Amino acid sequence: MKPSGISADGIKPLQIWTVVAVAITVGCLPALMPILLGALLDEHRISPDQVGQIATAEALGRVLANLFAGAMLRPVRLRGIAAGAAAVMTATSLVIIYAEPATILLARFLNGVGAGMILWLLIDLMARVNQPGRMFAIYVAIQSVVTFLLSSLLTTHIVLNWGSSGGYLALAMLGTIPLALSALVPRQYPIHSERPTTGLPSPLGLIGLSAVFFFMAGIFAFWVYVGAIAKQAGHSPTSASQAINYAIGIQITAGLAAMRLADRWNGAVTTAMTALLLAGCALALLYVPQTWALYFSTGIVAFLWMFTPAFHLPMLLHLDRTGKAAIYSGTAQLGGIAAGPLLASNFVQSDDYTGAVATSVSLFIICALLLLPSLLCQSKRRQLN
Repeated sequence: MKPSGISADGIKPLQIWTVVAVAITVGCLPALMPILLGALLDEHRISPDQVGQIATAEALGRVLANLFAGAMLRPVRLRGIAAGAAAVMTATSLVIIYAEPATILLARFLNGVGAGMILWLLIDLMARVNQPGRMFAIYVAIQSVVTFLLSSLLTTHIVLNWGSSGGYLALAMLGTIPLALSALVPRQYPIHSERPTTGLPSPLGLIGLSAVFFFMAGIFAFWVYVGAIAKQAGHSPTSASQAINYAIGIQITAGLAAMRLADRWNGAVTTAMTALLLAGCALALLYVPQTWALYFSTGIVAFLWMFTPAFHLPMLLHLDRTGKAAIYSGTAQLGGIAAGPLLASNFVQSDDYTGAVATSVSLFIICALLLLPSLLCQSKRRQLN
């Protein structure tokens, strides 16, 4: 998997891959939520509904920062932005070691703001490279390897021996990596002269964006509670942790598969079919008590979580030929990540997480139904041609 061939005018290859490396340290954090928030829950430092609220606060910070940066900031002084964002992420992770629930929520929101700024660096760069799809797939594949190593280290050593405090101390140490690398990112990006015009996407583009939103919301409504759902289904905490590690490891293959198939498969069909498959996996984890269901469900969810987003941008470009919908693809994904846990948190009761599964399944079904009009329109286009 060689990164050669990916380039951008006015940006050195080392700078391109430094931005990718910085973004990887941020992109791996959402997958670690069940481990870290689960540790806080097990220590009774937060309640079940606060799990979803804190996950939402962190994701909302990413959304708002990404929206603000995309709308208000020019791609200049990028080294200062990267260093400042990394410093915020490090500080807010340290705060959680001694924090109460309200402070934890605020700290994770601010951590999300820092993460959102760094992700803006990556998203803006991807709009400038000659092979954005390939770059995204490489990013996902490497991120999956890093996430797997971190999750294994957290569950088998750090959280096991030092609890949630050890986990968030490890996150603070992870934040020093983008802080150190910030000196190597580009000072600024060349200003694009041929970007798509601003304005509302077409009706099909809006439908596609809504489907992306509900898809990501469905995943995170399920994922932040996956450990608790597994325990409710009768699996031991050790089995749940092992399944999460196994699932994160499978994500490595998702990036490789996306590299080969993202330009070949129909994005709308792929998103609709995987949404329905994800709904089935969520139900299987809750209602099938056998161990194979635990590993199968978590593994498929983790794989499709990394695999399917590679099809979202091509899908939006196909649905809205003006390119306006594609501009908001990152916002739709981050918005779904923020909304999913919040929606699920409203339906969990004490140790009963059935409502989280029902929320996730509903979101996946809505995603699939939203794509039906676009699939019908595409079918008519093929008939006319």
